[in-house]
Amino acid sequence: MFGFTVLVAASVRQGGMFSDVFMAFGSYLAHAVVGSAISGLAVMGRSYISR
Repeated sequence: MFGFTVLVAASVRQGGMFSDVFMAFGSYLAHAVVGSAISGLAVMGRSYISR
């Protein structure tokens, strides 16, 4: 996934400022989604173990 992000960033680098902002927002969104998924899994695992 990270390699794909780097590839997209390299391909849109010619686009200028807007593509940079878009890539920053996209990476932030991906990190937020991954982080929430990991925290959700951790909470589910903790509740499953404590049951």
